[in-house]
Amino acid sequence: IISPYFYPNINPRPYRWTKIAEYWAAKGYEVHVVSEKLSQSPNKNIVIHGVGHSALKSLVGQQRGTVKTEKSNTNWKKRCFQWLNDFFWKKIYFPDDSCIWYFLAKNKTLQLLENQHFDVIISSSLPFTAHLVGLAAKQKYPTLKWIADTGDPFSFQKEVPLNNSFFYKNLNSYFEKKVLEYADNVSFTTENTQALYLKYFPDFSRKYHVIPPILTVGDAIFQEKNDDGFIHLAYFGKFYQQIREPKSIIDFYERVIAEKPDWEGKLKIHIYGDVFEVFQKELSKPYIVLHGLIPREKVAESMQKANILINISNITDYQLPSKASDYLFSGKPIVNLFAAKNDAFADFFKDYPLIFNLHHDEKKHQSVVNFIKKNKDQKLNRVMIRTLCEPYSLKVVSKMYEKYL
Repeated sequence: IISPYFYPNINPRPYRWTKIAEYWAAKGYEVHVVSEKLSQSPNKNIVIHGVGHSALKSLVGQQRGTVKTEKSNTNWKKRCFQWLNDFFWKKIYFPDDSCIWYFLAKNKTLQLLENQHFDVIISSSLPFTAHLVGLAAKQKYPTLKWIADTGDPFSFQKEVPLNNSFFYKNLNSYFEKKVLEYADNVSFTTENTQALYLKYFPDFSRKYHVIPPILTVGDAIFQEKNDDGFIHLAYFGKFYQQIREPKSIIDFYERVIAEKPDWEGKLKIHIYGDVFEVFQKELSKPYIVLHGLIPREKVAESMQKANILINISNITDYQLPSKASDYLFSGKPIVNLFAAKNDAFADFFKDYPLIFNLHHDEKKHQSVVNFIKKNKDQKLNRVMIRTLCEPYSLKVVSKMYEKYL
């Protein structure tokens, strides 16, 4: 497995591959991981080959994806790094900010392939740098099977380009086409992402497969109702500029309070996740509680403390938040705030009975108030939760990859 981010990082891609690696190792597979030197082995059956740093932010101690109990504090060092990152480094790196890891990772991967037998390599993107390491390995060892696991598009992501598209637009397309040409199989998380690749790179359609988000928690958790007099809404995940911003959740709160003024002071919004410094001032509201990034093992339990879960979908229609399967597992009522016409989250939950989808232009806040009042103490039963979640279990998702090993 080639991934600059791995355990104990709990961001979506490393968390996904840590769990799959654990599952395969328990089945008797010999699993090796080429990652950054901060990565660790979650158990003795997985061999970590840690080299270099995943990105410049890791090198200077600004790593994301580690558990924090409080929101990040902004100091002059962070501000200085952020300025250098935004106004200099972002404008020149290629293909992304993990480029500083590329050469060490490539050398380690080729060394491993030269010294022992491997049946398959799997590169996990984003960052796209991991695919370039996979490409180098496949070009030197053409008979080796290679799965290019792609969580997000690279060359045609127009909303937030992953590098300086003015300089690198053609180079981005060239290298992504090379990856698709050499890879034996290419996996995506959503049908919408696959549809984009069919549009931009139709020549490689036979290699494309959809392997959905993974659910890694056990049986459904049931908790007693919270009768503290407050209505607790909870959002799990990050915010990203232009893609998924906290303004959506703030606007939602203000419109709900306008419809139901007596809820002011009673309605609390809990945010679980890493909060970038750029959003911290905006989120400093008396009705918002920031919990920071919590261990994934605590997510299911924390969801049960909420009356209603909130999702903010990306402005794109092809990206599905990795927490979607966890929301599904919760069995809790969900308010989904979305902007895209064909929202991936709404599609994922099309068979879920306790969801209210609210487009950011719609004036349905009285209906939302009614939904909250009616469903704040509701939860799906165990049988329905188990049925809905089965396609996203660790066993099922791992087997989908195993078909291409």
